[in-house]
Amino acid sequence: GNIPKDVSVRTLLCYASAQFDDLQSLAWICTTDGALLVTCNGWNLLTFASYLGRVEIVAYLYTRNQAFDSLVKTRCQRKPYDNTYAAHIAASRGHLILAEALLEMDCPATDRKGKTLESYAKMSEHEFVRAWVSERVSEREKPQALDRMIKKLFKFLSSDSATTEKKKKYIIDSKCLEEEVWKDGEIYWHNEKTPSGFTFSQVLAQCYKGEGPEFALWLCTQTYFLSCNRGYYSLGDDYFWRTDKATPDTFNIEEWAQFKIEETLVVAREYNQDDLVRFLSKPWRPKGQLFQLEYRTKRDVIFRSINVESEHIGWVKAFFDQAIILEQMARVRFSYKIFKELISRGCHPDELKIAHNFGKQIKALVLAEDYSDSDRLYDFNMKYYQSGYNEEHP
Repeated sequence: GNIPKDVSVRTLLCYASAQFDDLQSLAWICTTDGALLVTCNGWNLLTFASYLGRVEIVAYLYTRNQAFDSLVKTRCQRKPYDNTYAAHIAASRGHLILAEALLEMDCPATDRKGKTLESYAKMSEHEFVRAWVSERVSEREKPQALDRMIKKLFKFLSSDSATTEKKKKYIIDSKCLEEEVWKDGEIYWHNEKTPSGFTFSQVLAQCYKGEGPEFALWLCTQTYFLSCNRGYYSLGDDYFWRTDKATPDTFNIEEWAQFKIEETLVVAREYNQDDLVRFLSKPWRPKGQLFQLEYRTKRDVIFRSINVESEHIGWVKAFFDQAIILEQMARVRFSYKIFKELISRGCHPDELKIAHNFGKQIKALVLAEDYSDSDRLYDFNMKYYQSGYNEEHP
C-alpha cells in the first residue's frame, strides 16, 4: 500500500525486517523499546508479525518485556482485523502454533466484541484451520461429555428397572469405569473431580450401592482388568491410581503388595480356592519366598472405593486377589520365569509336566473369566519346555 508520510525510515525498516523475516536486522535497528512500539497503517510490530506468521520475530519481541506487554495488549486497527489481537490474526491466517503460543504469552483470548480465536479461525479460507477449530471445541467439551455419561449412569442405577444383571450390562456399555475414558475427559487421577464434582472412586461406590458381595467381586475384577487387557502397563497407566496427587517423577510404580506364600495359602484354603492352593503348595517356589501382587495401588483404590460391608470384606478381597494372582501366573513373563527356574534346577521331567498341565488349566480359567486375552498369556506348549530341559540336562 501507500507509505504514510508521518512514518520514519527506521519504522519502515523495522516493518520491512518483519516482512522479509530478517530478525538480525530488526534486532540491530530496534535498540530501544520506543522503536518497537511505533505503528504503521494500523499495524503494530506484533500484529504485523503475527499476520505474516513470523514465529522467531514474535519470540524476539517476547524477550523485550516492557515493549511486549504493551504490544500484546494493543488491538489492531488495520481492516479487516480492526479491534482484534495478535492471536486472532495468527489464527485466521492459519498460523495455529503461533496463535496458541501467543495465548501462552498472555495475549487476550477475546477481542473487543468478545469473539474468540475459534470465531476468527472458522472464517479462514484454509480448510485445515476450520478443522482445527472443530478439534479445539471437541477437546474443550470432553470433560462435559464425561459428566453427561456419569449422570446418565447414575440416573439408570437409581431407577426401579435397574436389576443386578441390567446394572452390569449398563456399566459395561457406558464405559464409565474405563480409565481411558476418564483420561480422554482430561481427568488423570482417580480422585480428581470432573466439572460437576464426580471422581472415579465416587462412580465406583455408586455402582456398588445396594448390591451384595458377589456384585462387589464382579465390579472389582471388571474394573481392574478393563485396562489391563489393552496392553502392557506403563508408569503413565499406573499414575491414574496413585494414592496421592504425586508427580510422575515422585510416583513409585514398584509399590507392589507382597505376600508370603504360607500366609496366602491360609486364605486360599479358608475360601476353598483349590486352584490357588494346588499351585502354591508345589515345591518349585522356595519356602518363605514373597509373591508380588502387581499394581497394588490400583487394586487398593478399587477395593476401597467400593466400600464392601465388613462381614464380606475378607471373602471379596480373597477372591479379588485370587483373580489377580491367577492372571499374573498365566502371563508370559511370570510363567517363563517359573519354567526357567525348574529347568535350571534340574527338575524331574514329570515335575515339568505337572507345571505345564497346571499352567494350561490356569490359562483356560483366566480366559473363561475374561481376566485377560490370549495375546498376553503364555503359550503352554510342552515341546518348548522339553527342548529347554534337554539343553540344560543332556
